[in-house]
Amino acid sequence: MLAVLDGSCNTPIGAYAQVTTGDMLHLTGLLASTDGAFMAKRQLSGTVSDAIAIGAELGAMLKRDAPSAIFQ
Repeated sequence: MLAVLDGSCNTPIGAYAQVTTGDMLHLTGLLASTDGAFMAKRQLSGTVSDAIAIGAELGAMLKRDAPSAIFQ
């Protein structure tokens, strides 16, 4: 997720991953603007073996929904 978002040290980005019974991964990602005017929170789930793909897809979702100014 972080690799796809490619934010700077000043970009508010957060992630929380939880593995549950049956090797299911639940990933929550958050992206915000430094002034607090924008915040997006998205979640995806899948198998632990798909962790890289889940993170990449979640990062793409957050990036698509964010104003481009966040990444400057």
